[in-house]
Amino acid sequence: SINLIHNYSFLSYSTEFQFKNIDNCCLEKVIRTGGMCPRYFYDLYDTEGNFSARGITRAFSWVLIDKRKPKIDIYDYQDNFIGMIESKFQKDFNLQFNFYNAQHHLAAIAYINKEMQEIIIVSPDDPNQIFSKFTGQSGFEEDVFLNISFTSECCPIDNRIIKIFASLLADFYDNFIHTTELSDAKLEMFSSIMQIITTILGVGDDS
Repeated sequence: SINLIHNYSFLSYSTEFQFKNIDNCCLEKVIRTGGMCPRYFYDLYDTEGNFSARGITRAFSWVLIDKRKPKIDIYDYQDNFIGMIESKFQKDFNLQFNFYNAQHHLAAIAYINKEMQEIIIVSPDDPNQIFSKFTGQSGFEEDVFLNISFTSECCPIDNRIIKIFASLLADFYDNFIHTTELSDAKLEMFSSIMQIITTILGVGDDS
């Protein structure tokens, strides 16, 4: 397993997430840029500091209004599309994340267990087949600690996508774990607002 440390900086345009092993050595890092902007950028760097992948939230998506509703396209260092993460509310208003591969096929699903304060990534065909598990807590001045356990060697998700997903979780941990779910009325209102924005600006869902 590896640990992710997020040192929170209030009103900071840029923030850093470090992946460390049990010896506290930094393995990789993600730098997120953007704050109150149409897009957030999550840039992954390897141990030598080389750029490895980038996750980009879609412009004028739900994340502008509700941090629990991101849609992130992920590209490698050569700007090739390698996958996408999309959050969805279930019928009981619990949140799930869908992971799509480079061919846009559903490869895995992440579920949030608020009581256990953990997130598990499972097979879309068999929820009992767990690929990875995230457990964490927010601490002093909103710093976040996440432990990432890989419980299966046959995870179909690109490892870089998991790292960017972990950074997203740490970035908005309290939004995902502690906040109450949206009501039907709020969801309908937010949906109407986004429809108006995209209509006025002529921005499609896949922009």
